[in-house]
Amino acid sequence: YQRVTSDLDVYEEGQQHIEYLRFDGIDDCMTQTFPDGFEGDLIVCGTKGSWVDENVSIPPGGELTIGPIGLPNTPNILPALGDIIGWVPVSRTTTEEERQRIIEYYKGRGAKGRLVPSGVELVTNGTFDSDLSGWSSVNNEWVWNDGAAVITAAQSSTAYLIHSAIVEKGKTYQLTISLLSTDAPIEARFGSSAPAQSVIRFAAPGEHKAILPWLGDGSTLFIRNASAGGSATIDNISIQELIPEEDLS
Repeated sequence: YQRVTSDLDVYEEGQQHIEYLRFDGIDDCMTQTFPDGFEGDLIVCGTKGSWVDENVSIPPGGELTIGPIGLPNTPNILPALGDIIGWVPVSRTTTEEERQRIIEYYKGRGAKGRLVPSGVELVTNGTFDSDLSGWSSVNNEWVWNDGAAVITAAQSSTAYLIHSAIVEKGKTYQLTISLLSTDAPIEARFGSSAPAQSVIRFAAPGEHKAILPWLGDGSTLFIRNASAGGSATIDNISIQELIPEEDLS
């Protein structure tokens, strides 16, 4: 792909020319005001992958914001999409055929297909069938109980449950976790000092899925109860890399 950085640059004849938006991941944002509001799907296509942000809701006169690293309903996804080739807001729920047609259009202009889990599980013993093997616990505050990981009255907000050597720099992953009970939010991050915007919080019991990019200082998954004195029970932790659907083996 060719990139123009000044008026003096000349395109090579016969080579593909792509126009795109590149976010710096710090404070770059693109906004669009909707005078009558917006209810529907936002389809965003980039050089590394495409994404359907479902059920976006913007009140009348409100702004739809893309950036610095997320979409309205999908935090942290932009690093996985690469440079943005195009985006389409559709003021209703789109059909699968409509989504594919839009993505195929932008694939012809340099985008990749929709991002999907790779199918390769990166977590060891995420179901805690008989113990916490594969995991470590700061101050042994997380314990195994009846097929789940449990923390009771956390002594500090740094009482992490840790799984080492999962991820690689520059890649983005889907985290799935079952939060069986909690009295304070559960946080997940890659690296002990990951940027605040890449930390995921789960507040309500249930199965949760979230996008977790590598923006931290290591390849380790850290999970904690965000409040000292809090208690929680978690299970069924899964991490898979997100890749374009055309790259599935």
